[in-house]
Amino acid sequence: MKSYDLNKTNGCHVLETIIQFKEYKGRILRTMGGNCLGRTILDFDFEIESDAFYSDCDLKLVDEENDIWKAVLHDKDNNSLRVDGDSKELNDMIVKNEILGQFESREAAMAYVEQLLN
Repeated sequence: MKSYDLNKTNGCHVLETIIQFKEYKGRILRTMGGNCLGRTILDFDFEIESDAFYSDCDLKLVDEENDIWKAVLHDKDNNSLRVDGDSKELNDMIVKNEILGQFESREAAMAYVEQLLN
């Protein structure tokens, strides 16, 4: 990220979260708007996450009633590993949270996410 402006209190952030099990990883991109900055933005929690997100690991909430998520993680050789678990188990797999960008609008943030995905 080139710049982080603490005066931009109503913009939209793009965040990256990496989950990992052994050598297998998955990347989650999400947007977060509103009057939040810094650490507040970085608090990702599978138990309360409701913003739209995009992933390279086919992350899905497969059973909302029982709080079961599934994902397909990949290693450096593109071998895959299916993982599933409840929110606590997936929270334990988080190894990285990073703010990738700060934007004036959700539309600009979504355009950046699309750029990252292509």
